[in-house]
Amino acid sequence: MPLSLDTLYRIADWSSPLWVNPNRSDGRWNRAGQTTQYLCFHPSGPWAEFAKREHLWVDDYKHFKHRLWALRVDVSSAVTVDFDSASTHGITAEELVGDDWGPCQELADRLRAADVEMIVVPSAALPGTRNLVIFGPRVSSPYLRTPIDEVDLPTAIAADDASAPVGVRWKVCEAVANNGELAAWHDGTPYEFTEPDPDAEDDS
Repeated sequence: MPLSLDTLYRIADWSSPLWVNPNRSDGRWNRAGQTTQYLCFHPSGPWAEFAKREHLWVDDYKHFKHRLWALRVDVSSAVTVDFDSASTHGITAEELVGDDWGPCQELADRLRAADVEMIVVPSAALPGTRNLVIFGPRVSSPYLRTPIDEVDLPTAIAADDASAPVGVRWKVCEAVANNGELAAWHDGTPYEFTEPDPDAEDDS
């Protein structure tokens, strides 16, 4: 098993967590019709991303059950687009995690045109964590098998019919104005991500 492969996570209720055909709807880093993969470095990331996308209230979480996947990815060629480097890519730090996806989609168009294949970006849903965005189709391969081609990503189901941990529910950033990592960056202070409380109680 190559040691250079990072473990990432995604929620997908299909037989594969990866897109081969074009995405059917817009995302932060894609327009409908552009094939794009969204993966999270932190295992809580997919739950937070789902909650933010669906505008869920805390007491809504218990009604949703999903399949969580683990994927092994070589991220050595990824371009990092973070708060420090945003301006060099023609985007502001606020726009990078903003509620308007337009600036990110425009940057993604420029990156695709420059043959960039993947980027590491801040999570707008779970501040302090990072996501991987892959431009182009990918296909699943067995988790323990060494990928033969760059389009092959080893994948395995990590959980099925699962719900978001209660502790994650209280950490989702609903709007850019509440993004603690962005605020800390503006203040020039470090931002330390704290893990969701595994013993948090469901007050709903």
